Amino acid sequence: FTHTPAYELSLGRVGSEMCIRDRSSAQKETPLGDPDLNQQDLDRFDTDGDAKLSQEEKEVMFKAIAFEAFSGQQLSREDLKGMRRGPRGGRGGKGMTPPINSKELFDRFDTDQNGKLEGEERSSARKYVQNIRGGKSEGLTSESAKKTSEKYELQASQKSAPKQEVGLYDEKTLRTLYLRFPNADWYAELSDFYRTGVDVSADLIVDGKLYPSVGISFRGNSSYQMTRDSKKKSFNIAIDYDHENQRLYGYKTLKLLNSASDPSFIREVLYSRISRQYLPAPKANFIRLFINGENWGIYPNIQQFNKDFLQDWFETKDGVRWKISPGKESRDGSLVWNGPDMSDYQAAYQLKTKNVTQDAWQDLINLCKVLNQTSNSQFEDALRPIFNIDGALWFIALDNVFIDGDGYIGRGADYHVYLDPKGRFHLVSHDNNETFGYAGGGGPNIYFDDQRMLSPVASENNEMLPVISRLLSVPHLRARYLSHVRTIIDEWLDWDILAPIIQEYQSLIDPIVKADRKKLYSYQAFVNSQDQNNDEKDDPPFGRGGGRHRSPGFKQFIEERRKFLLSHPEIDKEVPAIKSVSFQSSPQPQEAVLIKAVVGTKVKLDSVILHYASNDNVPFDSVIMSTNEDNNDAYWGEICLLYTSEAA
Repeated sequence: FTHTPAYELSLGRVGSEMCIRDRSSAQKETPLGDPDLNQQDLDRFDTDGDAKLSQEEKEVMFKAIAFEAFSGQQLSREDLKGMRRGPRGGRGGKGMTPPINSKELFDRFDTDQNGKLEGEERSSARKYVQNIRGGKSEGLTSESAKKTSEKYELQASQKSAPKQEVGLYDEKTLRTLYLRFPNADWYAELSDFYRTGVDVSADLIVDGKLYPSVGISFRGNSSYQMTRDSKKKSFNIAIDYDHENQRLYGYKTLKLLNSASDPSFIREVLYSRISRQYLPAPKANFIRLFINGENWGIYPNIQQFNKDFLQDWFETKDGVRWKISPGKESRDGSLVWNGPDMSDYQAAYQLKTKNVTQDAWQDLINLCKVLNQTSNSQFEDALRPIFNIDGALWFIALDNVFIDGDGYIGRGADYHVYLDPKGRFHLVSHDNNETFGYAGGGGPNIYFDDQRMLSPVASENNEMLPVISRLLSVPHLRARYLSHVRTIIDEWLDWDILAPIIQEYQSLIDPIVKADRKKLYSYQAFVNSQDQNNDEKDDPPFGRGGGRHRSPGFKQFIEERRKFLLSHPEIDKEVPAIKSVSFQSSPQPQEAVLIKAVVGTKVKLDSVILHYASNDNVPFDSVIMSTNEDNNDAYWGEICLLYTSEAA
């Protein structure tokens, strides 16, 4: 872990005690047991105001520094107070909650081996988890609403259902979901089983229909920890938890997010909408949630990266999925080469597919080797068959234009890798609630300065981000990437284009946000997020850098980012324009296809390249197009495909 320029956190031990090293005095080590701490630490971590740090406050200091390095967010004084032990040794719900190995937990307590923990199994497992983590989790102190009847919620749900048949992720539809837990301490139980792989059963009501026994769990890392005084957590919902074939409008899981770091609620929904125009990305919209009769407000509803996602985008449920989460291992998950040993990849790349052979891991290792170790002369030919190059160029272009502080370009993490059945890798975005924000700030990101804006070719020489540095080192791939950046700027990074969409989203959810007493930020911060900066003093910091760079209003970011990019030397240059593309004639089966492109330009062109593919999700082939002296604006390229009516 690294923290601020002033400190370096050592995870080793001096004698039997943890230590913090002051970089300004490299020879001096200050054990936590030494009362002679510097004044800055004392002022910040002396939460009871007795002018000294107790052992408990020292433990909080260690956890806080580690968490801030992990998450990139600075804890407030109220957060630090909340990390102290609750009464009777409870965890208080604010500290870093360590994961518990799910397989070991089920091996120990799932005595009937049905893949669930029920009755006495669940009770014993819960006590075991509490014992490991040092106490019971906090529950809800009180519920403002009495639990309503199932009949009432079925009727209310039917009344609020869409009048016409629409999909689960229709952006113009705001559905209401009702969760019904049988036990009053459901919140504490979810907290106890957080990061254990154990779901808590509840009934779900949607559009007047009951879905019995779905599985609920809290999700997230920093979004789970950084809720301050709010109890609003993010949820995973397994529709098929107790009924294998049960689906909600064709989907077996839901991902409901609490909008941590996003007072607008809409960043992830908007970013997904834009991304889907260029590459596979999650569907997304908003839902309103009631739990045991109580209003829990608006949640962005983001499609899970699972087999349903693969079916939607790749027309298959096969293949292998990995998730690269933020954390101290994530720097090894940016597709860098870590050597030939599979064990050197398994910590950073979390396998999300069951029953995977070692061959898939070897394919991933080979991808990393090709990306990092192949010579320039052989690089593209070696990479093209195993990696969706154009998809990756769109992926990093979107990441860059909208400055995802929590993605590949920011920290080399928080994204997915998919190996399709044909042996080709694809990158898929994840956790985009910190887009449309400034680049500078704290946390373990890979930005090398504290500037608000990010160069369109940021990290072009950063070997720790080989998807960027290696692809942009190939001249024609760099040109294609910059063309993608210009396309995104022209089609989306424009307030006149995005303002109506943002206003439509806000109008849809505004009354629910206003009435939501559990939201993480003020209603005024939500209102301001459209076209004003958020300066609400009562709100916790959102965005990276401990509040130094709060998430800007959309209008300010879009206008400032557009101006910056259009004036950047890599973008502000004369470029060719494709005026038209046409077939010479209708091709016949087994006949070469002749393509004509008219290109207008004031600059000398090295070449015009025609990229083509015979189907979706297959590698592009390419051919150099030719011209003649009579019309040097027209270029011709021949595609030698076996053209059939089915391929057409």
